[in-house]
Formats: sequence, structure tokens, C-alpha cells
Amino acid sequence: MVALAHRKIDCSAPTRPAKLLSTKSSGPLKASPPTRPKSTLPRRLTPPNTPPPARFLLPTSRPPSPPSSISPSVQLANDAKVVLAMLDVIPRPAGDDAKEAVGEALVAFAKFCEVLVAYSTPGFDKDTLVKLIDGEASLPTSLRPLSIHSASTSSEEDELPALLVLPTLLHGTSVAALLEIDESAYRERCLSGFGRAEASEGVVVRAVLARLDEVGGSDVPEWVKAWMKSRAED
Repeated sequence: MVALAHRKIDCSAPTRPAKLLSTKSSGPLKASPPTRPKSTLPRRLTPPNTPPPARFLLPTSRPPSPPSSISPSVQLANDAKVVLAMLDVIPRPAGDDAKEAVGEALVAFAKFCEVLVAYSTPGFDKDTLVKLIDGEASLPTSLRPLSIHSASTSSEEDELPALLVLPTLLHGTSVAALLEIDESAYRERCLSGFGRAEASEGVVVRAVLARLDEVGGSDVPEWVKAWMKSRAED
């Protein structure tokens, strides 16, 4: 989940592939033949010159594939659902405590996928997205990534850690980079588990808000800042 949340979303338009040169219209490029010493053999024994390689090129069987039109946010949601589906088929641990921990992690992953699906929807409802993050709402059953989430209820226990969701809402911007701290140390201390993420949530979110006020943060939507303030006050 940490890797998916920190994926950098590039909104720049994809570049078009360069057009292939046609050998039919322009023909092979002509170059001056290298100077060779005159042969002393009779002319009839001299082998013919090898045609240039361009003479043997065949036209392509089909035009090049157009660039993908899928948006980065939709691709991120699809990748998260694929990862969740792969994890769901792995056998659960035998121990009760380990089995419960894995089950809770998969439920949180399913909730995270719901957030990504809602966030990738064009014209998504901001209030619904915030309720999904805060565990106050769920997507319709037809849009849920897996039936695994049907066992959970829309309660406060389903609330996702703000530090996990925040990079996604910031379009992949790293919290550590924003605060100018070491990335590996930040992930180890704050994102190595749900407990640590929840324990350090208030301090980190308040630091991010202060940093955004310092640098401007005009590209961060106001509803994201309002959600951050509400989570920092909890």
C-alpha cells in the first residue's frame, strides 16, 4: 500500500511515436561509393555490387500502436485491485493472532482500493471520498474490489491512516520530501505498521500543513487541506 500510495502521477501528455520513413516514396539514401583500386581481373569475372540494405526492407505489417489513453489515477486503481486479488488467494496463517492480523490488513487494503477507485472516477464526489477515507461510507457492492470487504462494517475501525492516503491526495508527492527529511527513515518510523502510522499521524499532518502554508501549496485543493486539518485535530 505504501508503494502504491507514493506512485508519482505524471499528468503530462504522452509523446507520439515517431513516424517511420517509407522506402517507397523517398528510396534509399544515396551515398558516394568508396574509392576502390582497379581490379586486374577481366571485367566478366568481377562479382556484381551488393544492393544497399534498404532495398530488402519490407513495409510494416501494421501501424504503430497509439499511446495509451488511460489516466494515471485509473491505472493506479487497477494495479491496486490486481495486487489485492493476488494477495487474497494466498493461504492464511494457521495461528489465530497471525490470521486475524492478515485479515485486518487485507480489509484495510480493500478499503484503500475503494478510495483509489473513487478518486479515479471523473468528477468524483469529494464528500464521499472523505467519508470513505474516514470509514463513514462504503462503495456500492458492484464497485468493491473484492467480496473480502463485505465482512467489515462502516465503523471507525475502518478509518484509513492519514499518512497512507495523503501521498495519493498529493498526486504522489512524498511527505518526507515535502518535509525535507530522509525517506527511508520516515517510512521506517511512521509507515512500518498501522499502529505507528496512527500514532504519528497528528504530528506529521500538522507539519505538512505548516509546510504547505510556508511554500504556498496552491496546487493542493482546499478540500484536501480541510480534511488534513480535521484529522490533525482528532
